[in-house]
Amino acid sequence: MEGKPKDALPQFQAVSQENPDYLSCIDLYCVGIWTYLGRTYHEMGDNFKAVESLNRGRDRHRRDKFAKVYLGLVMAPSSPLFRTQSELDAGLEGLNDWLVNLANNHPEGHYWDPSGRLKRAIADTRKKLKTDKINWDKVQSDVRWLAVNFEEEAEAVRQEARNGTGTGIGDD
Repeated sequence: MEGKPKDALPQFQAVSQENPDYLSCIDLYCVGIWTYLGRTYHEMGDNFKAVESLNRGRDRHRRDKFAKVYLGLVMAPSSPLFRTQSELDAGLEGLNDWLVNLANNHPEGHYWDPSGRLKRAIADTRKKLKTDKINWDKVQSDVRWLAVNFEEEAEAVRQEARNGTGTGIGDD
């Protein structure tokens, strides 16, 4: 999807129609079709459809931690600041809690974010939301970075768990 939302849109729309409960999971990391569709609409500048899709994703897929994150981000231009901040912050908190829970309670947890870079990025982004003057361009950039890096981490973890090697990406 990155950089080609117009190409991705018809595919995501078709999946959402055929299987509205579709959830893509790599290892324990899951993202629902409605989040992918919402992100795509957001990338194309259609925030109304993005909010509609992301609300569906948040309501359908409890395992999808990015639905709330993107919902808060997409709501930023048109919703009350408090609602936007709290939705986005709750989504980021959920991502962080998921990483902590995974590290403490799952055999695959030691593969995830061993250097702590994802947790640090989440904490930094949450900190930016608590200022009086939020730089939404920077927050949006941070969220995009998190989304891409979570997907890359999930793929790396899957490979490492399969091979029994490595310690996650970003752990130099």
